[in-house]
Amino acid sequence: MAFTAILGLSACDDQSNSTAASNQSSADTAAKSANSAKLNNYVLAYNDLIGDSGLLAQYQAYQSANISKSTTSDNITEVSKGSLEQSADKLKSVRGAKGDAPTELDTAADKLISALGQLVPRLSGLDVYYASKAYMEDGLARGKREDPLMLADFQAAATALEEFHQQLQQELDRREQAELAKIKERGDMSVYQTRLALSQARQLVDLLNSSEDPGKPALQSQIDTKITDLEKTLEDQRAALAKAKQESGSGVNTPLLDGINDSLTGMVGDFRQIKQDPTPDKYQLVVTRFNSAIEMFNSVR
Repeated sequence: MAFTAILGLSACDDQSNSTAASNQSSADTAAKSANSAKLNNYVLAYNDLIGDSGLLAQYQAYQSANISKSTTSDNITEVSKGSLEQSADKLKSVRGAKGDAPTELDTAADKLISALGQLVPRLSGLDVYYASKAYMEDGLARGKREDPLMLADFQAAATALEEFHQQLQQELDRREQAELAKIKERGDMSVYQTRLALSQARQLVDLLNSSEDPGKPALQSQIDTKITDLEKTLEDQRAALAKAKQESGSGVNTPLLDGINDSLTGMVGDFRQIKQDPTPDKYQLVVTRFNSAIEMFNSVR
């Protein structure tokens, strides 16, 4: 499974528009703020789970240990709980927070929390078992016995994470169009074009992630079309940013918007390399660049 970070509501959503807020009751404004905060925190919890020491990283590391074929003479160092305990706690905290998240999203969060609740205790115990080299004392008996259970727990959690991701992305998609419209209405075209480019870039990554064969002609045709759209948006973003710099000089967002353009332009190049040589390392570079662009945009204000 290849997962990428996803984008929450930007800092320029409902509560940043004081004119609109003044036309609503304070209760309505507070409710919208709580809803946006919960959704954004779900995004942060998800991105944490797919991070360097999150669920997928530890799953891949555990698989690489190949416990079923290991012996007591092997130096088994791959098994670790990483940040999973903290990530699970973060997700539970978000789930319990106020906010009108869709029922399907909360239900998917519940399923993921349950799967992590099964996985984390077992993995934590095995973390100690392997770190202390206790497997050398029992001839790897516990490790062999728990290996199929650990793999099943990891698979169940990874499946629940993907279901949570799908529900989260559906809700973000619904809100994305409203967010884009508000940014455009405000006249901040450099931010608008950047946000649009990120949306188009995500669609590209989703296309690649939807197939085990990135070299399929039908898939490449769709990718080529979306690359054309993304390059046009990146060109528009550069023009809008150049105009903003000329009119008012460099602002607080300028380095971030420039950096996002660089990351997404590089990502386009990665896709063209994948077309010639569809190897996993090149796809991972696409994911890395996209996630970097997301992190930068989440700091835009």
